[in-house]
Amino acid sequence: MFDDDAQPTTRETTPAPAAFNLRQLWWFITERWWIMALCIVVVGLAALGYALQAVRIYAATVAIKFESEAPQALKIEGIADDEFRGDDRRQEKLKELQQVIQSRNLLTQVIVQNNLTANPSFAPPRLNLPPEKLANRLRSAVRATLRPGTRIIDISVENPDPELAAQLANSIAKELIRQDAESHRSSSQSATSFLGEEAQRLQTKLTDVDSRLQEYKDQSLSLEQRQAVVSENIKNLTRQLSEAKIERIRLESEYLVIRELDGNTAKLLTVPRIAGDPTVMALQASLAQQDVEFANVRQVYLPKHPTYIQAEGRLVELRASLSNATIKASLTLRQACDNAQAREATLIKELEGQEQIVRALNAQTVPYNTLLRDREQLRALYDAVVKRMGETTMAGNLVVSRLQIFQSAEVPRNSIKPNRPLILAGGLFIGLLVGVLINLGLMLWDDSLKTLAEAEQVLQLPVLSTIPQIKNGKAKGARFVVSNEAPSAGAQSFRYLRTSLAITDPDNKCHSFLLTSTMPGEGKTFCALNLAASLARQGLRTLLIDCDFLRPTLSKQILGDKHPIAGVADFLAGKSSDIRATEIENLSFCSAGNPLPNASELLAQRRLTDLLATAFEQYDRVVVDSAPIFGVSDTLLLVHDIQAVCLVVRAGVTPRAAVLRSVQTLRKAGAALTGVILNAVPESRMATYGNPYYDYGYKAKA
Repeated sequence: MFDDDAQPTTRETTPAPAAFNLRQLWWFITERWWIMALCIVVVGLAALGYALQAVRIYAATVAIKFESEAPQALKIEGIADDEFRGDDRRQEKLKELQQVIQSRNLLTQVIVQNNLTANPSFAPPRLNLPPEKLANRLRSAVRATLRPGTRIIDISVENPDPELAAQLANSIAKELIRQDAESHRSSSQSATSFLGEEAQRLQTKLTDVDSRLQEYKDQSLSLEQRQAVVSENIKNLTRQLSEAKIERIRLESEYLVIRELDGNTAKLLTVPRIAGDPTVMALQASLAQQDVEFANVRQVYLPKHPTYIQAEGRLVELRASLSNATIKASLTLRQACDNAQAREATLIKELEGQEQIVRALNAQTVPYNTLLRDREQLRALYDAVVKRMGETTMAGNLVVSRLQIFQSAEVPRNSIKPNRPLILAGGLFIGLLVGVLINLGLMLWDDSLKTLAEAEQVLQLPVLSTIPQIKNGKAKGARFVVSNEAPSAGAQSFRYLRTSLAITDPDNKCHSFLLTSTMPGEGKTFCALNLAASLARQGLRTLLIDCDFLRPTLSKQILGDKHPIAGVADFLAGKSSDIRATEIENLSFCSAGNPLPNASELLAQRRLTDLLATAFEQYDRVVVDSAPIFGVSDTLLLVHDIQAVCLVVRAGVTPRAAVLRSVQTLRKAGAALTGVILNAVPESRMATYGNPYYDYGYKAKA
């Protein structure tokens, strides 16, 4: 699987944008709950302060009821008298009355009637505003709403003075009723004059239409008879044209099949129309009989015998006749198609001629029908106008309003503003929303890799395993998590890593693994230590090599504070190295050795290859812990001798741009990059981070 001679991939990778994920947002919120609490407290206190300091506003409401409309001009009989039937019409009338209630004219009259210009709380004396200017201030305090399913409108007036609010509400209702009554009386008087003129005009037009109708009565009978004859002709021609089209389509479809056969006699005989031709059928019968006779002749005579030659010639002659008859039948079908097309064209032409006659007859009857319709409409309009003129004459003498006060406004006892519980609840909600937005911004600003899916999408590499965050990371001694016999998320994650590496190597040719990281502190040494332990516990003789010459930590974790032992650096310097056994069976350890100032130069001499060759003779697996990629070239000098390279990424810490740069650097160096190990995933959020086994039940302590 791992080919050391393969050319490294040098394709540049651009960091993918962080995808929005609700589970990640929930993780951010739960991890940064103090931001949410702070926002809720601050905004809640601000809302509470506003609610306590805000001026109290009282609302007085007067109810206005709609009655059925008074008689209206041009209201034709047959149309419903109830103009409030239907929700759409009711809402339309409400909007109309809202405009009237909040009109400058009505509100100015209310201000004058209640002497609001002298009220210092409503009209500050220093501004000296006229009533027209004060109307805008009053408009903002007036609300008109329709009670659902009723004809009652509630007019509410808001004011810091509850008595003034009730006084203004009642005054607006009275002024509205007065203006509506005057508007009705004025419209009735205008309608009476208009209806008289309209009745005289309609009577003149009706007389003119009656005189012109008389001229068309003598012609109407002959036109109707001619129309009936032409209609019958069109009906017959339409039926014939439909039959002709069907016949033409059938013939054309059969001829299309014959044309595609291109004169092939054998295939033409499969067409039902040609096979059913009498001549073709007779020749086919004769040919079949001749085939039988020729078969009998061949059994008796030789090919050069006259009888044999005569029978064979007869057979050839019949086949030629059948071919000619078949071609002739196909030509006959072509002629039939042409005849069908010609008949269809003739019928279409005749039908168009009859339609032209119909149009001419209709043109002659249009004036007559128009005059009949006009006379009926004029008669209906004339009768309605005369009737309505009588009604409006009577209505004009009455003072009628469509509105009446259903319930007068009373002085309110309780204020409607500020709604302190609502303001406080809104403040708490806004604080919560601000906290969520802040966490969302922090999440979007965070450029680290946090989930398995995100790491695979950005790096285009498989995540071999997700390692949970180990709580006892500062304990003394080696940080072995796979040595514990009890099931744990940490141990199981390294078993999963071991299995993932085995799956990627089905031929079992990979015996050396190198673990590196982008920056220090990502847990590569911890992962290398436990990967080696996991391989050893599987029964494989495993050697763990520390090649981090700048900050070697494996010796301290495995051997404690003992004096450093000879290791890889000593071997590179031409000295002997010391391989020690560990507390885990089948696991041996080779330290980084005594510090050397020229470790990179010694690595460049490729002496590590000899050390690995010797290790492969004695061990089944070799795990190498190397230095981070950034700032150190040691790892890049090691990758040529390693069969599988794993990049350790600390979840939620390492920037994705830095990880991508490490991947590109390893690929350019020719590393056999196998995948990524997502390390230090918070155990409480393992399911969020896409752990492939965590939900199955490995939730014991790590």
